[in-house]
Amino acid sequence: RVVRLFELHILPKVGRLPLDRVIVEDLERILDGIKAEGHEASAVLVRAWLSSFFELAVDRRRITTNPVKQIKRKRVGQPAARDRVMTAPELRLYLNALRTPIPSVSEKHRLALELILLTACRRGEAVLAQWPDVDLSAGVWTIPPENQKAGIEHRVFLSDRAREVLERLKAIGAGNQSTVAGWERGRTEPDGETLGRLAVILKVSTDHLLGVQ
Repeated sequence: RVVRLFELHILPKVGRLPLDRVIVEDLERILDGIKAEGHEASAVLVRAWLSSFFELAVDRRRITTNPVKQIKRKRVGQPAARDRVMTAPELRLYLNALRTPIPSVSEKHRLALELILLTACRRGEAVLAQWPDVDLSAGVWTIPPENQKAGIEHRVFLSDRAREVLERLKAIGAGNQSTVAGWERGRTEPDGETLGRLAVILKVSTDHLLGVQ
Protein backbone atom coordinates (compact mmCIF):
# COMPACT_ATOMS: atom_id res chain seq x y z
CA ARG A 1 0.00 0.00 0.00
CA VAL A 2 2.77 2.44 0.90
CA VAL A 3 4.60 1.78 -2.38
CA ARG A 4 1.39 2.36 -4.34
CA LEU A 5 0.74 5.64 -2.50
CA PHE A 6 4.29 6.83 -3.17
CA GLU A 7 4.07 5.93 -6.86
CA LEU A 8 0.73 7.66 -7.20
CA HIS A 9 1.25 10.82 -5.16
CA ILE A 10 4.91 11.39 -4.25
CA LEU A 11 7.14 10.37 -7.15
CA PRO A 12 5.26 12.27 -9.90
CA LYS A 13 5.56 15.52 -7.94
CA VAL A 14 8.94 15.46 -6.19
CA GLY A 15 10.56 12.22 -7.35
CA ARG A 16 13.05 13.99 -9.61
CA LEU A 17 14.06 16.62 -7.07
CA PRO A 18 17.27 16.31 -5.02
CA LEU A 19 16.41 15.63 -1.39
CA ASP A 20 17.61 19.03 -0.24
CA ARG A 21 15.32 20.72 -2.77
CA VAL A 22 12.13 19.21 -1.36
CA ILE A 23 10.48 21.85 0.82
CA VAL A 24 7.61 21.83 3.30
CA GLU A 25 5.25 23.50 0.84
CA ASP A 26 5.80 20.68 -1.69
CA LEU A 27 4.84 18.08 0.88
CA GLU A 28 1.85 20.07 2.15
CA ARG A 29 0.47 20.29 -1.40
CA ILE A 30 0.84 16.52 -1.80
CA LEU A 31 -0.90 15.76 1.49
CA ASP A 32 -3.65 18.31 0.82
CA GLY A 33 -4.21 16.71 -2.58
CA ILE A 34 -4.67 13.28 -1.04
CA LYS A 35 -7.11 14.70 1.51
CA ALA A 36 -9.02 16.55 -1.22
CA GLU A 37 -9.69 13.19 -2.86
CA GLY A 38 -11.36 12.04 0.34
CA HIS A 39 -8.49 9.90 1.62
CA GLU A 40 -7.58 11.50 4.96
CA ALA A 41 -6.32 8.22 6.46
CA SER A 42 -4.01 7.74 3.47
CA ALA A 43 -2.68 11.27 3.92
CA VAL A 44 -1.85 10.48 7.55
CA LEU A 45 -0.08 7.29 6.47
CA VAL A 46 1.91 9.08 3.75
CA ARG A 47 2.99 11.77 6.22
CA ALA A 48 4.24 9.10 8.66
CA TRP A 49 6.28 7.32 6.02
CA LEU A 50 7.63 10.55 4.52
CA SER A 51 8.81 11.51 7.99
CA SER A 52 10.58 8.16 8.42
CA PHE A 53 12.14 8.52 4.96
CA PHE A 54 13.50 12.02 5.57
CA GLU A 55 14.64 11.11 9.10
CA LEU A 56 16.71 8.30 7.61
CA ALA A 57 18.16 10.77 5.12
CA VAL A 58 19.12 13.06 8.02
CA ASP A 59 20.79 10.16 9.84
CA ARG A 60 22.81 9.37 6.72
CA ARG A 61 23.76 13.04 6.36
CA ARG A 62 22.09 13.45 2.97
CA ILE A 63 20.12 16.40 4.33
CA THR A 64 20.31 18.44 7.53
CA THR A 65 16.64 18.69 8.54
CA ASN A 66 13.46 16.68 8.18
CA PRO A 67 10.87 18.94 6.47
CA VAL A 68 7.97 16.75 7.55
CA LYS A 69 8.53 17.73 11.19
CA GLN A 70 7.05 21.12 10.33
CA ILE A 71 3.78 19.47 9.29
CA LYS A 72 1.84 18.52 12.41
CA ARG A 73 -0.17 15.32 12.19
CA LYS A 74 -3.26 17.11 13.49
CA ARG A 75 -3.08 19.39 10.47
CA VAL A 76 -3.16 16.37 8.14
CA GLY A 77 -5.89 14.40 9.91
CA GLN A 78 -6.51 11.50 12.20
CA PRO A 79 -5.47 7.89 11.60
CA ALA A 80 -8.23 5.52 10.60
CA ALA A 81 -9.96 3.94 13.58
CA ARG A 82 -8.90 0.36 14.18
CA ASP A 83 -11.36 -2.27 15.33
CA ARG A 84 -9.39 -5.41 14.56
CA VAL A 85 -7.39 -7.19 17.24
CA MET A 86 -4.89 -10.00 16.89
CA THR A 87 -6.30 -13.50 17.31
CA ALA A 88 -4.79 -16.00 19.74
CA PRO A 89 -3.03 -17.95 16.91
CA GLU A 90 -1.62 -14.68 15.55
CA LEU A 91 -0.32 -13.72 18.99
CA ARG A 92 1.38 -17.10 19.35
CA LEU A 93 2.94 -16.74 15.88
CA TYR A 94 4.15 -13.23 16.69
CA LEU A 95 5.65 -14.24 20.04
CA ASN A 96 7.34 -17.33 18.64
CA ALA A 97 8.85 -15.27 15.84
CA LEU A 98 10.17 -12.66 18.26
CA ARG A 99 11.80 -15.37 20.39
CA THR A 100 13.69 -16.75 17.40
CA PRO A 101 16.96 -15.15 16.19
CA ILE A 102 16.20 -13.07 13.09
CA PRO A 103 18.97 -12.03 10.66
CA SER A 104 19.59 -8.27 10.67
CA VAL A 105 17.11 -7.68 13.54
CA SER A 106 18.86 -7.10 16.83
CA GLU A 107 17.95 -8.98 19.98
CA LYS A 108 17.29 -5.64 21.65
CA HIS A 109 14.61 -4.77 19.10
CA ARG A 110 13.00 -8.20 19.37
CA LEU A 111 12.89 -7.95 23.16
CA ALA A 112 11.44 -4.44 23.04
CA LEU A 113 8.68 -5.55 20.66
CA GLU A 114 7.93 -8.55 22.88
CA LEU A 115 7.73 -6.28 25.93
CA ILE A 116 5.15 -4.12 24.13
CA LEU A 117 3.08 -7.19 23.36
CA LEU A 118 3.35 -8.67 26.88
CA THR A 119 2.40 -5.44 28.65
CA ALA A 120 -0.04 -3.98 26.08
CA CYS A 121 1.80 -0.69 26.39
CA ARG A 122 2.12 1.85 23.61
CA ARG A 123 5.27 1.97 21.53
CA GLY A 124 6.13 5.44 22.84
CA GLU A 125 5.74 4.28 26.44
CA ALA A 126 8.24 1.49 25.84
CA VAL A 127 10.70 3.79 24.08
CA LEU A 128 10.56 6.36 26.88
CA ALA A 129 10.60 3.87 29.78
CA GLN A 130 13.36 4.63 32.29
CA TRP A 131 15.08 2.02 34.44
CA PRO A 132 14.31 3.91 37.69
CA ASP A 133 10.61 3.43 36.85
CA VAL A 134 11.00 -0.36 36.74
CA ASP A 135 10.95 -2.37 39.96
CA LEU A 136 11.86 -5.91 38.92
CA SER A 137 11.73 -7.28 42.45
CA ALA A 138 8.14 -6.08 42.90
CA GLY A 139 7.25 -6.78 39.27
CA VAL A 140 5.93 -3.27 38.64
CA TRP A 141 6.69 -0.75 35.90
CA THR A 142 5.43 2.77 36.62
CA ILE A 143 4.71 4.93 33.58
CA PRO A 144 4.90 8.62 34.61
CA PRO A 145 2.20 11.08 33.47
CA GLU A 146 4.47 12.75 30.90
CA ASN A 147 4.90 9.43 29.07
CA GLN A 148 1.26 8.38 29.27
CA LYS A 149 -1.35 9.36 26.68
CA ALA A 150 -3.97 10.22 29.29
CA GLY A 151 -1.45 12.26 31.29
CA ILE A 152 -1.84 10.23 34.48
CA GLU A 153 0.53 7.86 36.22
CA HIS A 154 -0.05 4.26 35.18
CA ARG A 155 1.26 1.12 36.88
CA VAL A 156 1.94 -1.99 34.79
CA PHE A 157 2.19 -5.27 36.68
CA LEU A 158 4.80 -7.45 35.00
CA SER A 159 4.29 -11.11 34.23
CA ASP A 160 7.15 -13.52 34.84
CA ARG A 161 8.02 -13.46 31.13
CA ALA A 162 7.94 -9.65 31.02
CA ARG A 163 10.42 -9.59 33.91
CA GLU A 164 12.62 -12.08 32.04
CA VAL A 165 12.58 -9.79 29.00
CA LEU A 166 13.61 -6.80 31.10
CA GLU A 167 16.34 -8.79 32.85
CA ARG A 168 17.66 -9.91 29.47
CA LEU A 169 17.70 -6.31 28.23
CA LYS A 170 19.84 -5.44 31.23
CA ALA A 171 22.12 -8.40 30.61
CA ILE A 172 22.86 -7.42 26.99
CA GLY A 173 23.82 -3.91 27.98
CA ALA A 174 20.63 -1.86 27.89
CA GLY A 175 20.95 -1.52 31.66
CA ASN A 176 23.90 0.81 31.07
CA GLN A 177 21.57 3.26 29.34
CA SER A 178 18.92 5.42 30.96
CA THR A 179 16.07 4.01 28.89
CA VAL A 180 14.90 0.41 29.22
CA ALA A 181 15.32 -0.39 25.53
CA GLY A 182 18.67 1.38 25.32
CA TRP A 183 17.64 3.55 22.38
CA GLU A 184 20.44 6.03 23.18
CA ARG A 185 22.88 3.81 21.34
CA GLY A 186 21.20 4.34 18.00
CA ARG A 187 18.00 5.58 16.43
CA THR A 188 15.04 6.53 18.55
CA GLU A 189 13.11 3.70 16.90
CA PRO A 190 13.90 0.77 14.58
CA ASP A 191 14.82 1.89 11.06
CA GLY A 192 12.61 1.18 8.06
CA GLU A 193 14.82 -1.61 6.71
CA THR A 194 14.69 -3.50 10.00
CA LEU A 195 10.93 -3.08 10.24
CA GLY A 196 10.54 -4.29 6.67
CA ARG A 197 12.51 -7.47 7.29
CA LEU A 198 10.68 -8.15 10.53
CA ALA A 199 7.32 -7.64 8.80
CA VAL A 200 8.21 -10.23 6.15
CA ILE A 201 9.24 -12.78 8.76
CA LEU A 202 6.15 -12.18 10.89
CA LYS A 203 3.90 -12.08 7.80
CA VAL A 204 2.37 -8.74 8.74
CA SER A 205 2.63 -5.27 7.23
CA THR A 206 5.08 -2.66 8.45
CA ASP A 207 2.01 -0.48 9.00
CA HIS A 208 0.83 -3.10 11.50
CA LEU A 209 4.16 -3.00 13.35
CA LEU A 210 4.03 0.79 13.52
CA GLY A 211 0.40 0.83 14.65
CA VAL A 212 -0.70 2.70 11.51
CA GLN A 213 -3.56 1.51 9.32
